[in-house]
Amino acid sequence: MNNIFLQKSKEKYNPDIAQKKNNLDKTRKENIFKKNTIVYNSITNQIPENIMSHKDLELEKDCVLNNINQLIAKKTKERNDLEEEFKHKNPKQKIVMNDNTINNNSLTFNDMKKIQSEYIIDHNKKIETNKYKYDHIMKNLKDLGIINN
Repeated sequence: MNNIFLQKSKEKYNPDIAQKKNNLDKTRKENIFKKNTIVYNSITNQIPENIMSHKDLELEKDCVLNNINQLIAKKTKERNDLEEEFKHKNPKQKIVMNDNTINNNSLTFNDMKKIQSEYIIDHNKKIETNKYKYDHIMKNLKDLGIINN
């Protein structure tokens, strides 16, 4: 054995690790993997039979493309046409922010505090109105005898 770590581990004993190591050794002995020599072609999902040479494993082409250059030229032309259409439909516009607008609309701490307090007041009013509506609906349902509580 050339593994230094394994040699050193045999000299030491750690009860916490010993149990884990024994469990791992058991699972390794139980799970024995067998070597399989079946050739599987994952592209066609078929297992080839009667393999005599490497040519038996080659894939057959569906059709011969003699005019590949024409097809490539056609596709590039289509893509260029699409690019032209997109350029005309969606021109790229740059949005420029002026620093003056930011400085003119800047808020002080007191302004932000006032806005927050107004928001809280409005929010509380909405909650109260929704609560009043809910109570009114419940009262009407009790009066009609739909709810007993």
